[in-house]
Amino acid sequence: MGEAVTDGAIREVVEEANVVATVDALVGVYSNVGASRVLFDFLGSWVDGEGSVGDETIDVAWVSPEEALDMIEHPLYNRRFRQMQAYDGRVLYQSYSNDPYRVHAEKYI
Repeated sequence: MGEAVTDGAIREVVEEANVVATVDALVGVYSNVGASRVLFDFLGSWVDGEGSVGDETIDVAWVSPEEALDMIEHPLYNRRFRQMQAYDGRVLYQSYSNDPYRVHAEKYI
């Protein structure tokens, strides 16, 4: 509450990975229709910090995009990461549900 979405994204990166970053582009908006939750994916740039475990993380590592993709097991997050890698300037809107994971609709806006 009382915080811009982009400011919250920057704060979360600091809190969870002890890295300072910028927010450069909105990549996707994901609506979880089963949980009434909306998620935003941003691309950003590293500014400062080596990365270390925070209160909400168990591990932090610098890895290649390919290695990161291999580490992402949940289909929702794997798909979102692939969509970030394919970012072409358009924002993807997607509605989905979990248990089981299913995409209901998606379009670029």
